[in-house]
Amino acid sequence: MIAERPIQSIDVNDNAMQTAPGDILLCIVDEHKIIRNALASLFSKHHHIRELIEMETEHELMEQLYKGKQMNVILFHWSKPDKEKKACLRTIHQQYPFIRVLAMSQHFTPEVINSLLDLGVCGFFTKNTDSTELLEAISQVAVRGLYHNKLVADALYWRAAQIAHHGPETGKTPPLTPNQEKVLHLLWQEKSTQEIAAEIFVSISAVEKIKQQLKEMTGAKNTIGLIKYALKNSII
Repeated sequence: MIAERPIQSIDVNDNAMQTAPGDILLCIVDEHKIIRNALASLFSKHHHIRELIEMETEHELMEQLYKGKQMNVILFHWSKPDKEKKACLRTIHQQYPFIRVLAMSQHFTPEVINSLLDLGVCGFFTKNTDSTELLEAISQVAVRGLYHNKLVADALYWRAAQIAHHGPETGKTPPLTPNQEKVLHLLWQEKSTQEIAAEIFVSISAVEKIKQQLKEMTGAKNTIGLIKYALKNSII
């Protein structure tokens, strides 16, 4: 069982401690050595990745994190529902929020993706994913904190459909301003803070303020939470 150790939590938002291209410290966590070796061979040629770390289990991962091992993107193999793996992801999300986790599996269902999103996973890919897309996912999640592909989109729509019969959550938050609604639409379109600022003709700091207001209004902790709220309430 993964023991939780006391550690000072770091309070960051989606844009805090973003990783610059060329400064990715990537960790591969997979129990299959042949998979780790193949991925390591692929990533060794990628100039955005400064350091590559291989680990076999979530226990080894947590032990290295507690010892202070530096990493900012983790490729985490998800094979089946596992309390230990869930505990590991939850701890990373709560105690190391600057680390972005990409989950890889042979197959993902919308239900599994939604449960992992709640644990802080930032993106998903299957082992049939093209290598070009995988490298793009690593770069995007490092810089933007989210990799929004068809797997994520389908899972979020599935979740919205599951709760559609309850209707929108009217009356639980104040009405949104036009700019707040626009920001939610642009987040769904995977726009960066800089791109959103340009589209709605405000400063970058104004966009950050709007995002923070939305989080406070909706109770969302990150961009995925805002998107879930917007889908649930038929805003996007």
